[in-house]
Amino acid sequence: MNEFKLLLKQNKCECKVCQFIRRYTGIAESLQSPDDKEFMMNHLNNFINLEEELGMLQEYVKDLEGKIMNELQECHRLLWAFRKEIEPYWATPDPLNSLRYAFCEAAEAMDAWLRQNRPDDSRNNDRQNDVLDELADCAIMLLTAMGQDVSPHRSFKSNSRGDIGFLGYKVAELLNSWSYSSTTEYIDTIAIIANYPGMELKQHIQGRLEKIVKKHVPLDKQKTICEKVGITCLLTEEIKELRKQHLANLGIVNEPPM
Repeated sequence: MNEFKLLLKQNKCECKVCQFIRRYTGIAESLQSPDDKEFMMNHLNNFINLEEELGMLQEYVKDLEGKIMNELQECHRLLWAFRKEIEPYWATPDPLNSLRYAFCEAAEAMDAWLRQNRPDDSRNNDRQNDVLDELADCAIMLLTAMGQDVSPHRSFKSNSRGDIGFLGYKVAELLNSWSYSSTTEYIDTIAIIANYPGMELKQHIQGRLEKIVKKHVPLDKQKTICEKVGITCLLTEEIKELRKQHLANLGIVNEPPM
């Protein structure tokens, strides 16, 4: 206890926590009863331990935010490098229409979530869409709406929880105020997707871009575009060759008929 008192006297920090500790300690020292003093100081010790835990949690959140921000920057660079190469085959929509597509993708993510979590509901048609894929599509359109010359560079709100309903609300907000929405508002919205459970955003965006290449780009151009952008894009012939090798490893010379 004496060492603790000495540290308090030496501590010249003027933050609110240190000021509170010094005031609290002064009140405890003014008490006549040793039991009351011990009771007060035990409470103070619990408070200090809680502050240390909160400090560690804040450092963890800061580190997590930094990692997500780096991922968003990488996704932005990847997407716009991709759009530059694929523009002749897959046109880039303007910011307003990009937000409209993002709103549609957010709705499709909710639809996929409902089908996954409420399989017994009666639906007009059958779909097997993946929630993470739909969220990645939404992120692609949000990054498109941000524009090529605006890169994620500011910390987002730490309460950007990975909730699809909240995502729909935020995309609707961006759509409603699209002409004056800030970069930070876009980042906060994309961070909701990055925080969704199980989401590896860059990996899922790469997968969606590969699918776009195979759907819209002529076969003889696909590999060149993938190599320039830096994504893996196996051509049909390569997939067949890998399958053939796999069957050979299993001792199957001729693939059985379908």
